[in-house]
Amino acid sequence: MQWKVVTIITLWVAAMETKGTFEIRELKEDEPIAQITLGPARVIQTYKTFIHIVRLDEYVKSVDHLQQTLKTIQEDSETKDLVRALQNKLDLVKGRMETISPRKRSRRGLINGLGSVVKAITGNLDAEDADKLEQEIRRVQEEEKRLNEEIGTRQNMDNRFIIMFRNLTQHINEEQVRVNSFISSYKNGISKTFVEEDKRIYRIEYIDRISITIDMIAMNLNEVTESLLLARVGIIPKFILNKEESRRITQNLEDQRVQILSEEHMYEFLELKAIMNGTDIIFSLSLPIFKKEMYLLKRILPLPINKTEFVIAPNFVAYNNNKMYYYKDKCQQIRELYTCKNDKSVKRINEGCLRNLVNGEATECETKDIGLRREIFEPEKGYIAIFNGEKVKIQTDCGHEEIFSGSAMIIFNDCATVVNNIQYEAVEQLEVGHMKLEIPQVAFWKKNRTTQELGVHELRMEDIKTNLEIGRMRAGMTIQTTTTYAALGVLLVGAICTVYLSRKTTIYATTTSNPTSTSPPTFVPTIPPLWSVAQTEGGGVTTSASILTLAPPKPPRLA
Repeated sequence: MQWKVVTIITLWVAAMETKGTFEIRELKEDEPIAQITLGPARVIQTYKTFIHIVRLDEYVKSVDHLQQTLKTIQEDSETKDLVRALQNKLDLVKGRMETISPRKRSRRGLINGLGSVVKAITGNLDAEDADKLEQEIRRVQEEEKRLNEEIGTRQNMDNRFIIMFRNLTQHINEEQVRVNSFISSYKNGISKTFVEEDKRIYRIEYIDRISITIDMIAMNLNEVTESLLLARVGIIPKFILNKEESRRITQNLEDQRVQILSEEHMYEFLELKAIMNGTDIIFSLSLPIFKKEMYLLKRILPLPINKTEFVIAPNFVAYNNNKMYYYKDKCQQIRELYTCKNDKSVKRINEGCLRNLVNGEATECETKDIGLRREIFEPEKGYIAIFNGEKVKIQTDCGHEEIFSGSAMIIFNDCATVVNNIQYEAVEQLEVGHMKLEIPQVAFWKKNRTTQELGVHELRMEDIKTNLEIGRMRAGMTIQTTTTYAALGVLLVGAICTVYLSRKTTIYATTTSNPTSTSPPTFVPTIPPLWSVAQTEGGGVTTSASILTLAPPKPPRLA
C-alpha cells in the first residue's frame, strides 16, 4: 500500500514539473517599449562566390559518338534486342539534354533562390511595377557580368577550388576509343583468330560497356536537372560539392567564429543560384562573410502611451554596445544563430532614444499618435500582446481563466492559450528558453515631438471634420452675402426717396430793371398764407378786391 502511495505522489510531482507556465504582465501607461531578446546574430558584410560549371557540349559530343557506335554494331538474333534497348536508353538521354539545354530557349537571366525570373514586359504594367522590373533587370545584368568576369579571369573560389561538376567526358571518350577499336577490328576480320564463341562474348561485353556509359551520362544529367530544380527553391544538393570543397567551406565559417555542427549545418549557410550561359550551366554558391562584431537580435515592441501614442521604432534590432542595425523583418535563423543581411536594414530613426531605452536610461523620444486601437497579436512564439483590451476572455489549460481589460503582455510556455476564442499554439520551453521579455524601467523620459498616423478611420473622421468646416464656411458666406444685398437694397430705397422729395421744391427769384446789376435770387415758399389780408367788416370776413383778383407775380426763369 505504501509503495502505491509513493508511486502516486511521484507521478503527481512529475506531472506538476512538466506543467507549463502562464503569466500576465500588465503594462503601465508610461512604459515606452518592451524588448524580446531572440538570440545571437551576425551581420553579413559580403559574399564569397564559388562556381561550378556543367559544359553540356561535352555531353552532346559523347551522346553523338554513342549514337554512331550503335549504328556500326552488327545486329543478329542475339544482339538485336540489346541494341534496341540501348537505343531507347540513348533517346531518353537525348530528351533529358533537350530539357535542360539553354540552346533550345532564349538566354535566361539569373534564377534566384526563390525561383523568380525576369518576366517579359507585356505593356500592362503600371509605373511602379515597371520601375521595379527595370531595377531587377539591371541587378541581374550586373550579377551576370560579374560572374562572367570571374569565369573569364579564372579567379573563381579564391583560386582554391576546382571548377567542376562531375565531368565524365574524359572517361566517356576513353570508353569510346575502346569500343570503336573493337568494332573496327571485328569488321576488318582481324578478330578471325578468335573462335566464334569468344567473338560473341566480346560483343556482348562491349554492348554492356556502352550501356554502362549511357547510364553514367543519364545519372549525371539527372543530377544537373535536380540541381536546377533545387536552385529554384534555394536548396543546395549535397552532391554539388566534393569533400575537399565541403571541408574548406566549413573551415572558412569556423575561422569566422561560426560553430559548424555537421555537414548539413554547413549547407544551411550557402545560397545557390543558377545561370545558363550559352551551352554552359553555371552554379554559383555564395558563402556569407560576416562582420567581425557579435550582435544580439531583439524584437522591439512599442507600448501604448496614454493609450494612443507609441514610440517610433523598428520591428527588429541587431544590437551591441557600439552599433545598431534596424530591420523590418526578422533575420534568417540557422539553428541558434540569426544571420542578418546588411542591405536589408532600414533607415535609422530615434537611434539615440532606442539605445537609451534599451539600457534603461533617461532620454527624449519621438512618438506617433495612432488613436485608440484595440489590438491582440502574437509578436513572437510564447508571447501575446493585448493593447487597450476591453473584457478580453483568456483561457488556458494551465488552470488560468479570467476577463481582462487594459494592456498587458502574456507569457506562456507548454500551455495552450485561447484569447477571445483564438487559440495560440503551445510552445515548448526548449524553443523559447533563450527568449527573454524585458520592459526597461526608465526613470525619466519625455516626448520631443509627436506625429499622428492616420488610418482609414482617422482619415474618414478628418474628412467629416473638413466637410463640416466647409459647411460652416458656406453658411457664413451665405449670411454675409444676404446682409450685403439687404444693405444695398436699403441704400437704394433711401436714394430713390431723396430724389423724389427733391422734385417737390419750387425756387423763386426777383430781378431789377438794371441789367448790369445782379442781385442774388430770392427764394419764396411755394405755399402762400391761407389768409393774405384778413379784415373784419360788418361782422364778416372780407378781403381786399385787389388782392383777391390779382395773382402774385410770376417768378422769372433763372438763366
